[in-house]
Amino acid sequence: MVKILGIDPSLRKTGLALVEINQSHEWLTVNVLTNKLEGHARLDYILSELSKVLNEFKDGDLIVMEGASFNSGGRNSHMLSGLWWLIRHHIYSRGFKHVMIVPPTSRAKYATGRGNAKKEDVVASAIVTFKGETIVDDNAADAMFLAAMGARYINKPIDDFGEDQIDRVSAFAKVDLPDVT
Repeated sequence: MVKILGIDPSLRKTGLALVEINQSHEWLTVNVLTNKLEGHARLDYILSELSKVLNEFKDGDLIVMEGASFNSGGRNSHMLSGLWWLIRHHIYSRGFKHVMIVPPTSRAKYATGRGNAKKEDVVASAIVTFKGETIVDDNAADAMFLAAMGARYINKPIDDFGEDQIDRVSAFAKVDLPDVT
């Protein structure tokens, strides 16, 4: 049994998707950490909620985190990059070695076949890919696709892509892959 956590970091809506894979798979958590907090209170809330999920992890489980968006601008871009590093450090300080960093364009390409896919296209693809699961919003869909990328990387795919579907394998070209042996 292995658990894979997909994390889509965001200041207002961090997406988390935790899947457990045995003979089949089960989504243990698909959550969006919604908040209207500011400053340190916002960062503390996100890290506190993340800690609750990480408490379910053991050595050998995999965390798949969306990489920083270097094209983001605006007044919150500095705080967003700070959040990204806080989450990454939080994972590291808890001793988890198996962390996969996926650029936003690679996550979008895995989800839709296009690295520049719009949020609504990713959600539409998630509805088809994860049949029967409630897709709350684009943050949850992103986190689910990140977890699915992790599952495919460790050769325990939870999504089924036939030859006539999108080439998902090429989405791994720019991914920072961990050694999970």
